[in-house]
Amino acid sequence: MKVLHTGDLHLGAKSESVLRLEEQRQTLLEICEICDKESIDVVAIAGDIFHTSTPSAEAEDLFYDFLEKLTINNNRAVLVVAGNHDDPKRLAACLSLAKKHNIVIVSDLSPLPQYPVVGNINIVKTGIGYVKLKKENEYLNVGLLPYPSESRLFSSNINNLNFEKNNYQHNIEVILDEIRKQFEPNIPSMFLTHLYLVGAHELTSENNKTTKRMVKLGDAMAVSPTIFKDCNYVALGHLHSTQQIKYSNSKIFYAGSIIKLRIYDSQPNVIIWNSTTNTCKALPLKAPWDLKEVCCNENQIFDQLEKIPKNTLIYLKIKNTENIKNSIITQIKQNYPNVLNIILESTQTLNLKTRKIKDLNTREIFIEFYKAKTNNEPTKALLETFLNLVEESNES
Repeated sequence: MKVLHTGDLHLGAKSESVLRLEEQRQTLLEICEICDKESIDVVAIAGDIFHTSTPSAEAEDLFYDFLEKLTINNNRAVLVVAGNHDDPKRLAACLSLAKKHNIVIVSDLSPLPQYPVVGNINIVKTGIGYVKLKKENEYLNVGLLPYPSESRLFSSNINNLNFEKNNYQHNIEVILDEIRKQFEPNIPSMFLTHLYLVGAHELTSENNKTTKRMVKLGDAMAVSPTIFKDCNYVALGHLHSTQQIKYSNSKIFYAGSIIKLRIYDSQPNVIIWNSTTNTCKALPLKAPWDLKEVCCNENQIFDQLEKIPKNTLIYLKIKNTENIKNSIITQIKQNYPNVLNIILESTQTLNLKTRKIKDLNTREIFIEFYKAKTNNEPTKALLETFLNLVEESNES
C-alpha cells in the first residue's frame, strides 16, 4: 500500500492579521492531486488539523471538503489523529458520518467502531487506537495515538494501565505497548501520532537568525524513538519542518506543516511511504506562499518590494527611520498587501541613559521604548492596551 503522510494543517491560522485560509485551500487541493497522481491508498494526517480549539465554520468546512475529496468514493482510507491545537470532542463530532467514508478520526483512546466494507481499501479490524487495513491481498497494522498530554493519558479509557506519575516516557511506552498488542504478526505496521521525539530538531529564531534546537531527553513532553520498536513507519506531527529521525530500521518522519507559518519554517512537503517495498520519498508542495524578511533603507523600499514575487509574505524592516514620513508607510500598506509587518529601526538609542530605570514608571518606560523604535509617540489606545496587559499579567 502507498501511504501519504501529512499533518500540522493549522487551518484558520493567521500571519499577523493576514488569514491564510485561501492559501491552505490551494495547498489541500494540491495534496489531493498528489494522491491521485501517486495512486495513494491511505492518507495519514498527524494532528493539529485546526489552528485553534474553536475553529471558524469556514475552517471546518474546508477540512470536511478536503476529507471528501481524499476518499474518492470510499476508495481511499483517511486516518486522522488529534494534535495539541485540536479540541478532541469537536474533532470527533463528525465521526458517525466519517465512518461511512473510510475516514478514521481518533481524538481519544475510546474503542473505535466497526467499519463497513466499502471501496478498494477496507478497514477490516478496529480496536483501541488501532485499525487493520486491507487492499486485495495486502494488510497493514496501524496504531493511532492522539496528542498524549498527561491529562489526556490519565483520562484514557484503557483500564489497568501501569501509569507512573511524572514519568512521561514510561507512560507513553505503556500506551503504545497496549496498542501494539492488537497488531497481527507478519504484516507491515505503522504508528500515527503527534508528539516531540528525541533526536528531532526544532527551528527557532534568535537574534534575527534561524537556528536549530535539538530535542533531547529531559525536555518536557519529549520521548525516545525506542518506543517505536519493530515498527516499519512512524508518521509524526508537531514539528513544522520535514525531517527523518534515525533509529534502528524504522522509518520515522515528521512531515512538517503544509504552509510556512513562521519566517524560519522550512519548505513544506508531504511524505509517501510504500509499505510493500518499505521505501519513502518527500514531495515538495508548490502552492504555499513563502515568508521573507526584507531589510532596507528608506530610499530602497519600493525597489526592493517590486523585486519580491507576489506570492511572498513580507516582514519589512526599514533602517534609519528618524525622518520617515507617515505617507510612505501609508503607501506601503495600500500598495503591498503582502507586507505583514513594518518594523522601523531607528539609529537612536533608548533615551534612558540620563535617567535611571528605577526612577521611571511602566508608562514612561513604554513611551521611551516606543519613541526610540518608531520615532513616534504611542497612541492613547495603544498605551492603554499595553498598561491593561501589564495589569492582567501582574494579577495572574
